[in-house]
Amino acid sequence: QTCALPICIRDEWSSKYTDPLLGSPSINTTVINAGKTNNVVPVQARATIDIRVTPNIFLKLADIKLEFETLFGVTISQPGDSPPTQCQPNEHIYKTAKLAFPDMKFKAFPGVTDQRVFSKFGIPMIIHGPGEICAMHQPNEWVRPSNMVKCSNAIGQLVKYY
Repeated sequence: QTCALPICIRDEWSSKYTDPLLGSPSINTTVINAGKTNNVVPVQARATIDIRVTPNIFLKLADIKLEFETLFGVTISQPGDSPPTQCQPNEHIYKTAKLAFPDMKFKAFPGVTDQRVFSKFGIPMIIHGPGEICAMHQPNEWVRPSNMVKCSNAIGQLVKYY
């Protein structure tokens, strides 16, 4: 059986490395560059693959990188090595947010945020915003004005409780 490599990897990683809060790791090809003209096989190609990891796969990335380089004869460069982060339930900001928003479901955010930088310095952080995940990074990205009002009110509540 054959399939597109990122889809095969995504399926395998999903079954092996899913995290109860953060969900499944993802792998998506985002940029491919090769060739200079029609009807000529390119000498080399470059692909950018966006990988979002969970804690249990993050620790194995060096081994996975080596395996791919050996298996496919490719060179993999990795611009960053930030592990996935989450605010722990025992943190003051988390407890305050739960108090301020008792009915709000806390869940993982599937994107890259500045939380990884704050975490490196031991600063706990939660993410809350007006956007809808289905609109993130899409053409004509949008936010509902009513969600902006709700978010503003929610942040005011959080500040009041904090």
